[in-house]
Amino acid sequence: MENTNQDLLSPLAKNQLFGAGRWAKTVGILGFIFSGFIAFVAVFMFMGGGMLKQAIQSQEGMGAVPGGGFAFVGVLYLFMAAVYFLISWWSYKFGVEVAIGLRENNYEALESASANLKNYFQAYGILFILGLAMGIFGLMVMLVAGFFAMH
Repeated sequence: MENTNQDLLSPLAKNQLFGAGRWAKTVGILGFIFSGFIAFVAVFMFMGGGMLKQAIQSQEGMGAVPGGGFAFVGVLYLFMAAVYFLISWWSYKFGVEVAIGLRENNYEALESASANLKNYFQAYGILFILGLAMGIFGLMVMLVAGFFAMH
């Protein structure tokens, strides 16, 4: 639904949103590139991990190196690349749709842009909470391990 008879936002607010949209689009594109690098590292862990394992084991005095560790890290990196790609997609879509919505005074595009922005911040909020919980858990494990190491 396009409504060209009435502007909801002031020219300054539109200018601010255009600027935010340009930056969001840039951050999204850089995120796509970065997630591609993460996926490349994951593929290296799957393919090159076996060669690295053989190189480590061929060193004199080195014991067996578990092979499953490289595959696990590869899967973990693929998961991280997928999550980062999805977050970058929401950032990029916000940037594209907010520009369309403001340029054409298109409320549907602005609604879609705001939904992408919500998803972007929601995902970062969830990742922040998970990181904080993992940090607290790691601190507790270190404190308990330190306590038992002293006794």
